Amino acid sequence: MSIVSAEGVEGIHPLGEGVFSFPTAGGRVRLSVTDDALTPYGGLVPWAAFTKHIGIVENLAADCPLKRSSPNAAPVYDVIQSFMLTALTDGRRFSHIERMREDPAIPELFGLESVVSDDTVRRFFASIDPVLGAE
Repeated sequence: MSIVSAEGVEGIHPLGEGVFSFPTAGGRVRLSVTDDALTPYGGLVPWAAFTKHIGIVENLAADCPLKRSSPNAAPVYDVIQSFMLTALTDGRRFSHIERMREDPAIPELFGLESVVSDDTVRRFFASIDPVLGAE
C-alpha cells in the first residue's frame, strides 16, 4: 500500500506502521512507531494538520464579533482553539483544559501563545452579544 502526496510517493507498511508527516501550525510533525512514552494527546497531531488545512479556527477568529483590545487579553484564536481542544478531548465543563495547559507540545502544535484557562473560555463566550454571535 502507498500514499501519493504532493512530495511524491511514500511507502506505507500494510499494517500502518510507517512514518507519517503532517503540516501543522507549529511546523511539520512526523509520527512514527516508538517505544518512548507518548503524550496523552498524541492523536492531536492529525487534528492540528486538519484544522490548519481547512483554516476553520483562523476563519472563526477573523469573523468573531468580539474584538479584544487589552494587551493582557488572550488572542481570539487561542480562546477558540482552546475551546475546540477541550471539546474534542471530551472535557466536561472544561475540567480537562488544565491538563492540556501543562503539555508544552499543545501550544506549539496549534500555533498558540498558550492554551487558555477555563475561566478565560467562559468569560470570552459570555461576553459575545448573542445576536452578533449568531451572525
